[in-house]
Amino acid sequence: MEAEDQSSKLKGTYAVIKAWVLDLYELELERICKIVEIVRARRVLVQMPDGLKRYAINIMKFLQDRLPHVLLMFSSSKSYGSCDIAFDEAMALNADLIVHLGHTPRRYEGPIPVIYIPCYSKVRPLKSLEELSDRLKDFKIIGLSSVVQHENLLSEVREALEREGFKVIIGNDPRLPPGVVVGCDYTQALSIDSIVEAHLIIAGGLFHAIGLLMLSKRPVFLLDPYRDVIVDVEKEYRRLLSIKLSVMCKALEAKTFGIIVCLKSGQFSLSRALEAKRLLEEKGYEALIIVMRDVDPALLEGFSGIDVFINTCCPRLSFDDLEAFRRPLITLYDLQFILRKELDKYVPRIR
Repeated sequence: MEAEDQSSKLKGTYAVIKAWVLDLYELELERICKIVEIVRARRVLVQMPDGLKRYAINIMKFLQDRLPHVLLMFSSSKSYGSCDIAFDEAMALNADLIVHLGHTPRRYEGPIPVIYIPCYSKVRPLKSLEELSDRLKDFKIIGLSSVVQHENLLSEVREALEREGFKVIIGNDPRLPPGVVVGCDYTQALSIDSIVEAHLIIAGGLFHAIGLLMLSKRPVFLLDPYRDVIVDVEKEYRRLLSIKLSVMCKALEAKTFGIIVCLKSGQFSLSRALEAKRLLEEKGYEALIIVMRDVDPALLEGFSGIDVFINTCCPRLSFDDLEAFRRPLITLYDLQFILRKELDKYVPRIR
């Protein structure tokens, strides 16, 4: 009787996961099980974005039922991309495999094998597809790109645009899947920047669209499948740029600098920190190197003697998230304009 009750509970768990996956994302749980069995992993660390963590217990039950001899562990750390793989945690736990949900593989190598599960979205922006022609009516040649979760929408959106008479071009650089961009790599979209009149990017939220507009010479529109809207991101980009320039003006008055070195596997760059320290000390400034895993504004508050922080980690922190920091947060690229006092020549970059 107890076995039957347990079986019923497991079936209920599978039903919850199945319904959720069909509605929102494809987690490829069966594929994960097969790969774990093939590589004969015995200790597996699962890493996922915050939005998936509420389903961790359900995912664990699903995997554990099929992998009874495998120890499954879940990372609580933030997961922002493939530059942020939990290698340190996996090594401390003696794990022999990492399952990383929500991002595409990148060039970063580590000491432990990683399975990347993109978690393709199942959401379809039906209303937005009908509005494409009207929102893009001032352009004829459209560059189309997406984040990895919506890569499966590229063909559908392309066909919708072509039915309305648009010419659609998708970048095809071999370093990433066709049309796919990530927060610090817009190669696919930029490879066609000179031959399109505007860009349409499929993504949830403004982050990736703003990153593309920062680098592109063309208008950028966001198709957000979750909100089912099309957004011209120019206004928000201008707001963030205004904040950025204000921060850099404040940095002109700084005397002391804290140079942040991030311990994340794909963001660690002591060489950039040492370069910043050299540039500052040559100009007579004081510079302190600060080591962090997550660039947390609260953790920086303790360094009260620092006027400006230099971020050698994810460059997007020094553009999109400046309102979270009480003191200026700039990049090594920004620092060069500040030291030369040439803010009038400043052009934003992702570096």
